[in-house]
Amino acid sequence: MNRPEPTLHLKPRKDASLQRRHPWVFAGAVERLGGKPAPGDTVRVVGADGRFLARAAFSPSSAIRARVWTFDETESVDEAFVAARVHAAVARREPLRVHSDALRLVFGEADGLPGCVVDRYAGQLVVQFLSAGVERWRDAIVDALVAATGCAAVYERSDASAREREGLVLRAGPIRGEAPAPVPVVEHGVRYRVDVVGGHKTGFYIDQRDNRALVAEHAAGRASSPRLYAQAAQFPTCVQLRVWKWENGVPVGLGAIDAEASEDDFVRRFFSAMPRKGEGRGQ
Repeated sequence: MNRPEPTLHLKPRKDASLQRRHPWVFAGAVERLGGKPAPGDTVRVVGADGRFLARAAFSPSSAIRARVWTFDETESVDEAFVAARVHAAVARREPLRVHSDALRLVFGEADGLPGCVVDRYAGQLVVQFLSAGVERWRDAIVDALVAATGCAAVYERSDASAREREGLVLRAGPIRGEAPAPVPVVEHGVRYRVDVVGGHKTGFYIDQRDNRALVAEHAAGRASSPRLYAQAAQFPTCVQLRVWKWENGVPVGLGAIDAEASEDDFVRRFFSAMPRKGEGRGQ
C-alpha cells in the first residue's frame, strides 16, 4: 500500500509567493508538517485551505524549508523527471558553444533544479549540489549530465557554505574520472586555463564572458591598457594581459603574459610590478 505523501501545510495568507511562482517556501510560512519526510524528500505543499500549490524538496535544517520542483500537480518527482530537467538545461545552452567551450549548463532554480550548479569546461564538468533536494538526486543528476553532454570527467565542488545551512557536509573531489589539471578553454578566441580543483567556486567566472569581450573591444588599438585586478587573470588576458611597473610615477608596461600561464605565475608577476612603499603612482 502506498504511504500518504508528506505534506507541508502553509499558514493563512502565506501562499502569495507560490501563486506568483516563486520557488521557495520559508520556515516561517509553515503551519505544520504531515508525515515524516527525510532531508531532500519530496513533499506536497498546500495552502491553508488544503489546495495544492507545489511539490518541493524538503530541508528541515534550512530557513528555506522547501524548494519547489514543480507547480504541476500531475508531475511526479523521480529519476526520469530529474533527467528530463538536466537534458532540457543542457540543450538550452547549446547555441552558446559557438562563443566558448566554457559554459554554465545548469543554474539552479532557473532550470528547475534548485541548488544545483553545473559548469562545463571543454570536456570537464564541475558540479555543485547546494541543497538537500539535489543532494537526494545526486547520482541521477550526474548520470543524466554524462548522458546529455558525453563528458566522462565530473568533478564536484560542493564546498560552499550554503551546504552547511542545509545541514549538509562540505564535499569536493572527482565523481567520474580523476582530479584534473588546469583545463584549457577558449572564449572569443582567447585561451584560458581553469583550475577547477583550487579555483574560486567552480574555477572561472563564466558569467563575465560578455564583459571580457567588451573590455577587449574598448582596449583594442590603445597604446596602453589600464592596470587591472582580476581573478585568474581573466580580464588582463583579454586586453593583451599587460601588467605595469612604475618609474617616477609613470606606468611602464611589462608586456604580455602567456594566457595559459598559471594563476600563481600571474599573481607573482603582477605583484612584483606593483610599487613599493614610498614609490609614486602618478595621477
